[in-house]
Amino acid sequence: LIFNFFVDTQESQIAVPIKHVPYSTMQGADVAIVELDATIGELTAQGVQPFALADAPLADESEVFVIGAPSSGLPEGETFLRLENCRLTGRANLIEFQWHFDDTYRTSCQDIFGGSSGSPLFSVEDNVVTAVINTTVEGISPCYLGMPCEIDANGVMLNPGNSYAIPVHGL
Repeated sequence: LIFNFFVDTQESQIAVPIKHVPYSTMQGADVAIVELDATIGELTAQGVQPFALADAPLADESEVFVIGAPSSGLPEGETFLRLENCRLTGRANLIEFQWHFDDTYRTSCQDIFGGSSGSPLFSVEDNVVTAVINTTVEGISPCYLGMPCEIDANGVMLNPGNSYAIPVHGL
């Protein structure tokens, strides 16, 4: 993991190896817990400050922002750290390819590209990490890679123009 990953901070970037991945899943959620080979004390001594995780889910229509560094789907030279303000537009159960994700946040975020998955989604209200970006509607064939479909009592529906995030409250 590289902290201070900005084009103008290359000399002050802090690379920390991954020590262990004690938990990861793509069954019902797309989430991983990654243990770094450094303590929080060692990281804070180097100026790295951790973000708090949400204690409870956000309400629909909450304002959020996402920060990520997509690595594909953009012209060369535009794969840099990006910030976007958007909002939650509801909750959805998804099917994408062979995966099913339960109770994800549906967002209005549009600046989500390949490599954005895992980017933090922050609550504007208190700047805590409320979710991690999971997927976005950008593919060719519904319910396949890059084209998640929402599942509800009425059936399966493609919802273009949306991105989805996995809530982290309770971790």
